[in-house]
Amino acid sequence: MRPFLLPLLPDTASATAFALIEVVGELSVWFALINILPLPPLTGAHLLAAAAPAYGKVIAKIGPYSGVALALVAATGVFTNVLGPPYRILANSLLH
Repeated sequence: MRPFLLPLLPDTASATAFALIEVVGELSVWFALINILPLPPLTGAHLLAAAAPAYGKVIAKIGPYSGVALALVAATGVFTNVLGPPYRILANSLLH
């Protein structure tokens, strides 16, 4: 899409627009990867409970505490270390 839009926009506007599109794409990949984790406040926990109903009770028990744990894990940078390789694979295949 860049080769078609680049000549139509001024230099500053095109650089800003493409930088914004790139950042939104990168954030979307990160959100998708984090959201698929099987932690109770995330969609992955609902998918796990639907696929294996026996885990539904376990997820319901740890649900109230998992939000705080999720925030702590995110603050320590564990997500970027653990999900970095899958992110690079998805980002390279989807965004470039």
